[in-house]
Amino acid sequence: MGPYEYLLRSVEEFESLEDIADVVIKEDRVGNHVRVRDVATLIDTYEEPTTISRFNGKPSVSLDVYKKPEGNTLELTEQFRALLQEKQRAAPAGVVFGITNDFSPRILSGIDRLLSNGFYGGFFVLLILFLILGWRNALFVLWGIPITFLLTFVFIDLYGESINESSLFALVLVLGMIVDDAIVVIENISRYLNRGCGPKEAAIKGTEEVIWPVFTSSLTTIAAFLPLMLLPGVIGEFMKVIPVCLSFALAASLFESLVILPSHVSDLGASDVARHHGRVNRTIRKAASRYRRIMGFIIRRRWAFIPLFLILLCSTLLVIPYVGVDLYADDAFPFFLVRIWMPEGTSIDETDAVTRGIEEVALTLPEADVKAVVSQVGRLDTESDRISAKDVSMIRVDVRASGVRTRSIDEIMGELEKGTKHVTGYREIQFAKLNTGPPVGKPVEIKIKGRHFEVLEEIAQRFKNYLATIPGVHTIQDDLQRGKNEIRIHVDENRAHLVSLDESDIAQQVKYAFEGVPATVYRDGDEEIDVVVKFQEDFRDSIQDINDLKIPTRGGGLVPFHTVASFTIERGW
Repeated sequence: MGPYEYLLRSVEEFESLEDIADVVIKEDRVGNHVRVRDVATLIDTYEEPTTISRFNGKPSVSLDVYKKPEGNTLELTEQFRALLQEKQRAAPAGVVFGITNDFSPRILSGIDRLLSNGFYGGFFVLLILFLILGWRNALFVLWGIPITFLLTFVFIDLYGESINESSLFALVLVLGMIVDDAIVVIENISRYLNRGCGPKEAAIKGTEEVIWPVFTSSLTTIAAFLPLMLLPGVIGEFMKVIPVCLSFALAASLFESLVILPSHVSDLGASDVARHHGRVNRTIRKAASRYRRIMGFIIRRRWAFIPLFLILLCSTLLVIPYVGVDLYADDAFPFFLVRIWMPEGTSIDETDAVTRGIEEVALTLPEADVKAVVSQVGRLDTESDRISAKDVSMIRVDVRASGVRTRSIDEIMGELEKGTKHVTGYREIQFAKLNTGPPVGKPVEIKIKGRHFEVLEEIAQRFKNYLATIPGVHTIQDDLQRGKNEIRIHVDENRAHLVSLDESDIAQQVKYAFEGVPATVYRDGDEEIDVVVKFQEDFRDSIQDINDLKIPTRGGGLVPFHTVASFTIERGW
């Protein structure tokens, strides 16, 4: 236009519900138009929820926070706590931030366990070596422990691993091994010092003489653990860090005992083992003299003491059933789960009602044992999968630390299971502790493969019935995910064609009426909100409403659904 260019743009957009209500859907020449408000009700609401979350019985928003492989759990936890404190100060009244399912205390517990074992191990190493080799030699060996761990941490970081429960377990396991090489080396160096050699000469000769035996000893120990790296599957990935950390620790111990330890002896000297042995031997001789007198007394009356020792041995065996036997004690995570499966196709409101019944009982558990109760409807975590559906739910009960609570997790879980016997309506319920080891399958697994679900289900049921007859077999489950009940529409093509309808026309109208369809959008600020058109709830809350549905024809008429189609209810897969 003239010397300028202009953009032509229409700005007619819906800005409120009133704008939508005024839309003309049928015109009249005299102005009596039919508008949206004349035939429909407009409601500004939220879309139907797919999940519901509660924290201690109150509505909540749950966020799962996962760290990257290179992240530090302890640092991230502290930063996250600081962030929540900042947000809490700025939050409106009634909004509370909280942390559940925090795994950092387990890592701190593992570090404390390592430090505790290191302290006691170092104390006994110092004590025994002091008695045998003198205080200075004992300190040389003791200094090797932190040096070895420092080098091990460097190797672990270069390898790309982190400090976690598995690596801490490996370090606790190797704690008693890393001083072996140093003891052999320092003892041989002391032998040369006793022969009159100087500290430097004794360090060189003593180390050279045992370098190959010490090196071979470390390699044989590493070779015994390295096959764990060859384990296949998930268990192999879980166990791999143990031989890796153990090998790094032994390699660091070998370097410390053959390089660092001799240099300490060369610079600072070693204990006078001969003079020290003179003092120790006098003490040992006194103890040995008393020991000989006691043993002589017992041997002379051995026929009286042998039955006594046998009785003591048998009495210890009788105590075992009361103590219990658990070769691999389960250090359970400080929470347990209640998994709930409802019948297929159950609405989220019905699933929530059943979940609330169990949740209310969980909230009555003593505060001395239970820290928090988190309910999530529409989500279910299993050992191997995460399910998102309206007919499943999960309750996580966080318990207090083992040293704080008065009962075990099994006892708390048993009380909740007993207290929820009156709750019905679910298809299956499971009370379970989280497995602390690698993710593994059930003790007995049977895999059935095929192309037809109906046949597979029948075969699986036969196996389940047979397994139920075997004594000791319990919790028999299958992982077949059954679909919801489906309403399947069958169109009578001959009748439909008489009124100019086909299968797609009928299916589309049923979908529009019951599920709805986004007709347009309107803007609220920078947010686009869908305008969904569907029947009112009163006209779509029963199966009969499908038969009563009127299908518009291409000629402008309306045909009852039941005159051109029928439906059946079947289960999907």
